[in-house]
Amino acid sequence: MVSRRELIGRMSVMALAATATEACGTGPAPPSDSMLASALPGITLPAGKHFVSSSMTVRADIQAMPGATIDIAAGKTLTLLGDFQAPLAPIFTGPGRVDMLGCRAPAAYPEWWGATRDDSAHDSLPALRACLAAHPVMLLGAADYFISDTWKIETSHRRIWGAGKNWGGPHQGTRIIVVSGDRDVVQLGFDTPPGSVGSYLQSVDLRWMELARSAPPKATADDGAAGLRIRFSFDCLIEGISADEHVIGYSITGAVYTHLRDCHAFRSSPGDKSGPPRFWAFHLDGRTPRAFPGGNASLYINDCGASTGGSPGVPQSIGAYLQGAFADSYIQNFETSQIATGIKVDGQTGKPGIDQGRAGQANLHLLMPILDGYSGAGIELTNISPYGAIDIVDPYCGPAPGAFAGIFIHQSRGLVTISGGQLHGWYDAINGGNALGIFAQNAEGIGISGTKVIGFRRPISFEQCRDFTIDAAINNPGEKAAQPAISLLGCAHGQLRSRIKGQTSAFPAGIDLRGGNHHLSIDAAGIDPACLGTGAIGRIVGRGDNAGMAPASIAVSGLVG
Repeated sequence: MVSRRELIGRMSVMALAATATEACGTGPAPPSDSMLASALPGITLPAGKHFVSSSMTVRADIQAMPGATIDIAAGKTLTLLGDFQAPLAPIFTGPGRVDMLGCRAPAAYPEWWGATRDDSAHDSLPALRACLAAHPVMLLGAADYFISDTWKIETSHRRIWGAGKNWGGPHQGTRIIVVSGDRDVVQLGFDTPPGSVGSYLQSVDLRWMELARSAPPKATADDGAAGLRIRFSFDCLIEGISADEHVIGYSITGAVYTHLRDCHAFRSSPGDKSGPPRFWAFHLDGRTPRAFPGGNASLYINDCGASTGGSPGVPQSIGAYLQGAFADSYIQNFETSQIATGIKVDGQTGKPGIDQGRAGQANLHLLMPILDGYSGAGIELTNISPYGAIDIVDPYCGPAPGAFAGIFIHQSRGLVTISGGQLHGWYDAINGGNALGIFAQNAEGIGISGTKVIGFRRPISFEQCRDFTIDAAINNPGEKAAQPAISLLGCAHGQLRSRIKGQTSAFPAGIDLRGGNHHLSIDAAGIDPACLGTGAIGRIVGRGDNAGMAPASIAVSGLVG
């Protein structure tokens, strides 16, 4: 006895075989519209070409056999509402389009539109575009997909998932590879800003792939070829992405309530010689903010990082570069290795008419950054407006030999708080370096609370600064400092209450006040005289060099005992 399910399957094969030219060998096939639109609950497409000559909707489940294709005429649409199963091979051909938005198939594959795996001579970009337009969910295999130009994702409510970002060889992850040195690999969003945030690219979920290129990346005067460019997005999630060998790993502007998680940028090879030798791993571009005060609004970057290896030839590399307006940015657990500057914030003037200074430079949070092996500065803040508000919480800074400073703040007029954290300078010190732990120059509103500064040749130095608090723990257990633990030059309206300790004669003095300082309050009780080359009398030096200042302008306590 033949079961009803088997009978239906046989009937569908018999009915549709008449439209498959390769199957029956009878020349051009007649239109298959009526057969695809039949009332059968299941349709099996045999090997051969099946034609759709007019727009139609198929509610039945479809099983395409190996070798079956569906050719859709120009200007026509095949709408699929049932389940759809097919081998990972070209299925949809012809200039028409497929609509699987209401399809019961859980996902679509670009191979159905002709994408080819691991073939550098084949352009898979048209297939990626067609798959993205057809179905809300796209799955990519553990393979390389080569594209001729930037894959621009401008369709909202899409999920695009690969098979892993840490490519280590064939079939060990998904790679999208652009065969160009001056094109971005992927762009989320639009070239020009939409009229309102409601028209931004919405709810795109991009995960688990590497974005690469097959040619040296090219930099321009203030930009360059990126792995992922995010422009005018809303409520998007980017997770598990690796952007390798680009001028800019991730270029981000106009991102609203957008999350980046576990994303990494890496550079090991030189770029195109025609442009500057640049590597900005994460570029938060707020130079021309649009509909909101910052370049982005509620941008979350969590557990991401940047590193270099090999010989990339990028001496001024930056892990996270925030330019212009940076309000409402939250960067947590950001890790860099062998990067010149781990995090740089430059609040330079942006587009005229936008009050960046007032609202565009508030609400920046750098939470537990891990900045290792930097050759310049771990964190650099510059050109911060009087309205700027920045929190740095629990940073870790470990310089490479010859580095400049762990935290460098200059030309800053806002409020900056450094809470907790560890700055370790011993590796620089024992290798002949002269790095600073924290260096502030021509800055205001700095508060240091509970930060550990360990093993630096020059632990803390402030020059021409006002309105500050230094409450740090400085320790040189095995390193000789090149200057006092804290050095102030031309500073005013500050409070110092730090603990200073270390090996015998670790520091020439505790706090150096030489050079026109005034209106200071100093508690010296936490300074251990045993670690000073001059003993107890060296806890505070240079008070006589503050010419013209009344003795009462520098209040000192804690010197007894």
